[in-house]
Amino acid sequence: MSYSRIYGIIGSLAALAAIGADLVLQYNANPAHLGALDYSYFLDVSQTRIYIGFYLGVIAILIQIAGLWHVRQGLAPAGTRFSLPFFIISGFILALGAVFHAHAALLGLVVKAQSQSVGDVAQVFNTLISDFVSFRVTLIIILFVGLVIYSLWYALVVTFKPTAYPRFLAWFNPLLCLLLFGLLGVLIPVLRYVLLPAGINLAHLLFFVITIRFQRENTSLHAS
Repeated sequence: MSYSRIYGIIGSLAALAAIGADLVLQYNANPAHLGALDYSYFLDVSQTRIYIGFYLGVIAILIQIAGLWHVRQGLAPAGTRFSLPFFIISGFILALGAVFHAHAALLGLVVKAQSQSVGDVAQVFNTLISDFVSFRVTLIIILFVGLVIYSLWYALVVTFKPTAYPRFLAWFNPLLCLLLFGLLGVLIPVLRYVLLPAGINLAHLLFFVITIRFQRENTSLHAS
């Protein structure tokens, strides 16, 4: 087994752990709280779950960068100027994803504290939650733009340059994998309980598994 595949397997296992962390932190079977913009679903999540989801998620998301290195090696035959930018951009966005995950855990603690407060204290918490959400929206925009950039970069390199992947694999990029899960959530509403909190890590898991499966061993993985 090549070193590239080993990195891919590590990234896949980390993505699987990150999915578990997403569900520990945010899974809620209450339909009234599904995707609630006031983050009321955290009221049904214990503090222990928040702590576990926080630490497991941050560590697992960062380890997923190993999977991105595996993909970078698969793109290496196209040359360093095409493979390395993919790794730098996607690695940065994944690291920022760990920040986003940690932010969700802290927001959960604030929401739980706000629910137990009254009067002026409750108003202070309302303002704090509003500030938290404004930071969260900014992070979402940056993460989505980054996801679009490195997904398109991967797709274009696989389509137009020599890589270790068959050209049809350009369609199995993280952005389209995420959109696929979004479509599944529309068609099968019950899946939203899992897809809403864990969609992006599910997309990375599918991305890593497919690139491992179809990476050609007889293609040079050394960048020119």
